[in-house]
Amino acid sequence: MNGEPQFAAEFALSITDALRTQLLERLDELTPVALTSENLAKVAQKGGIYELFLDNDLVYVGKSAKKLNSRLNRHRTKLAGRLGNLLQHVKFRCLYVSEDLDALAPEKMLITELGTIWNNNGFGNNDPGRNRDRSLVSSAHFDSHYPINLDLEQEINLIGDDDILLSDLFKVVKQSLPFNFRYSDSAQSDLGPIVVPVSVLPKQPVAIRDWLQVAADYLPANWELIALPGYVIAYPNIDPTKHESRVGHWELLDGKRAFRQHAPKWSTTAVDQSEA
Repeated sequence: MNGEPQFAAEFALSITDALRTQLLERLDELTPVALTSENLAKVAQKGGIYELFLDNDLVYVGKSAKKLNSRLNRHRTKLAGRLGNLLQHVKFRCLYVSEDLDALAPEKMLITELGTIWNNNGFGNNDPGRNRDRSLVSSAHFDSHYPINLDLEQEINLIGDDDILLSDLFKVVKQSLPFNFRYSDSAQSDLGPIVVPVSVLPKQPVAIRDWLQVAADYLPANWELIALPGYVIAYPNIDPTKHESRVGHWELLDGKRAFRQHAPKWSTTAVDQSEA
């Protein structure tokens, strides 16, 4: 009845709202800095969240449960291998977050609040796997906007100063590239007997393209080396023309291989986040 004292009411504590507000406030107190090895060396191996900025625009929010330094270094390596000197335009800032808050997914709160574009275009995705190599890459995908840079100078950590097996060259090239180089499981048996003379190896550092050219020169005729927008693949008995989003491949003509550029075809569908 009107005029009677109220003695009962509903109360709901919004922990997520409080966490979101405090995260945003604390992040805003921090200054984004260049994603350099010097700055990353000052980041502790602790869990937390981080933001990436492209030319001062916030583009990505991420988290690492235990090792922020390692996660950010992975991003730095990836960005360094892209066209347009992309890495030089990227800055970061980060917050160490208690493990107790990890279950609340603080990075997802910020992604929802801030609408960062790289979180929705495949930037943080892992290798989609061989079954996706022939799929058209979305025109909205990170790889379509920032393809791999085959002309980047890269030092390869060779094993000794002697001739090298082609299968071993594949391994050291894969370990040294700033993007993924995936090849067939049969490489050890198919390529193991093939020796690459030390005399034909590039004088370091040289472009990634030159290292891949050496690998292509010694490939068996039934193998193909293909550059996709985000990574490079090498497999036997595949048809490069079926990979319509390729940026090029090392074509075999008259017993020699040469890189043949290709204008990638893109899909108009949204980025498939299941690749993450």
